[in-house]
Amino acid sequence: MLRSRMLPGFLVHRHVVFVTLLSLLLILAACGTSSGSSGSSSAQLRIGALYLDQQGFYGGIAKGIKDGAGSNHINLIAANSASDASKEASFMSTLVTDHVQAIIMSPVSATGSAVSVKSAIQAGIPVVCYNSCIDNAQSVGVYANVTTDQTQFGAATGTEAGNYFKNQGIMDPKIGILNCDIYEACAQRKAGFKQALLSVLPNAQFVIDQQGFDPDKAATVATAELTAHPDLNAIWTANEGGTIGAVNAVKSTPSSHAVVFGSDIDTQIAQFLLNSPKVLIATNAQNPQEMGKQAIQIAMDAINHKAVENFTIYVPFKVYTSSDPTAVNSWLQQHTDGLP
Repeated sequence: MLRSRMLPGFLVHRHVVFVTLLSLLLILAACGTSSGSSGSSSAQLRIGALYLDQQGFYGGIAKGIKDGAGSNHINLIAANSASDASKEASFMSTLVTDHVQAIIMSPVSATGSAVSVKSAIQAGIPVVCYNSCIDNAQSVGVYANVTTDQTQFGAATGTEAGNYFKNQGIMDPKIGILNCDIYEACAQRKAGFKQALLSVLPNAQFVIDQQGFDPDKAATVATAELTAHPDLNAIWTANEGGTIGAVNAVKSTPSSHAVVFGSDIDTQIAQFLLNSPKVLIATNAQNPQEMGKQAIQIAMDAINHKAVENFTIYVPFKVYTSSDPTAVNSWLQQHTDGLP
């Protein structure tokens, strides 16, 4: 029943985001000229871009790339790895063979993506990471990493959760987790969340921790967690899809009194913060548009052999809560295109 209730709206949401993302990429690719030489601002630059999935975050990245390109002539060669290491490796190989001038990417794996990244660097193609990167990225020659401070990102919702339960008089809340630990950024978020929550409420209990970062699968996993542990006070989620899935699971489990502390934001998640009864209490908002903008600008700098001041560039984030609907509505007004 849960699947049949949530799936139609979710598919529409994902379809809109995917179509918007595809349109942005086509617009960006179309702004180039038919030929050109490397390093010239008046010539077409051929840049590869790799996205992890179709969730709204990557639509924001694509818009940021378009805005960051400005009047530069760029032929953006983009692909979606769908979190599949083999697809990523195949696309990276194609980019190297085609001699693109730079690659911007969010790697599938901190370890498993290293071979592909190194092959591009060895071919003289600068690689700029955004959102996530490989292990020892700077030492192997990655040009820069544009990201969020992921540990602090998780810690912010950990503090919110701790204060929320403290105000409720619940000093030992039972927490379920939906993780995406296959990505280094998600593992860092979880560590930050747990540490911050325990610093406020040392007796908090982490009862169950399972993978769930796609909205549909996350809803199924969250429902199972709520069923197996009916005394859960909350579910914390590590990403956008997990947040959507967890909220839908709680709403579809009438016997549960759990709330959700999420990660990331889109129009659906923002609306969850405004809905009653309050299921989603707080979530964090990265700024993928700024992340994409800086990534493409740094890629152009790399092509023109300009050094970066800092290898890691942190893009600020913001916490949104159900107790501050004014801030949530302001976010919605600033993102009428639906892209975070």
